[in-house]
Amino acid sequence: TTVLSLLATLDFIPAQQLLFDWARIRNHLECWRLVTSFLFCGGRMNEFHALILLYLIALHGKSYEMNPHPCGGGRRADAAFAFCFCVGGILLSFPIINQYGPMVLPERYAYPVVLYPLFTRTLVYAILYLWSKRNPNARINLNFIPVQGRYLPFAYIGFSLALGNRLNELVHGIVVGHIFFYLVEVVPAVLNRRILT
Repeated sequence: TTVLSLLATLDFIPAQQLLFDWARIRNHLECWRLVTSFLFCGGRMNEFHALILLYLIALHGKSYEMNPHPCGGGRRADAAFAFCFCVGGILLSFPIINQYGPMVLPERYAYPVVLYPLFTRTLVYAILYLWSKRNPNARINLNFIPVQGRYLPFAYIGFSLALGNRLNELVHGIVVGHIFFYLVEVVPAVLNRRILT
């Protein structure tokens, strides 16, 4: 992520070549867009939000890898499975949300697009949500404000609202993370058998 963002900052790679574009993937076989849309922070490395995003990836990705939701493998296999599930969920839900979102959402949230074709933030917030579900009593500082792990996704929503930022990608990541959490933790407790193993 850091290397790709640095290459785009230094203009070695045009940022437009890193975005998810289904028409270019299908018609021109630009398959790298499936991967680079998850690895590019969406801004230059000297922009504050790109640096914060890199920090969140390092902090919560590593923390979740140390204590993932059990899926039947080892720690790293379970974390990799969770990341892959979230990537698949984001890729599957993105075209549906962008197709039908403008019909449902108010114009200020749906124009010009419901979701940006850049999934790094979405994946980070899915991982952040999974981490918060796995570590509900952990204390973390959100801009010098101590927050319990279980409230961290909602604190980010409130913080984004206070700054006037878009919530679409944040909520999309939380929903994808919640679907994974539901299938791994809630459904097996109710049905007494695992669905995702």
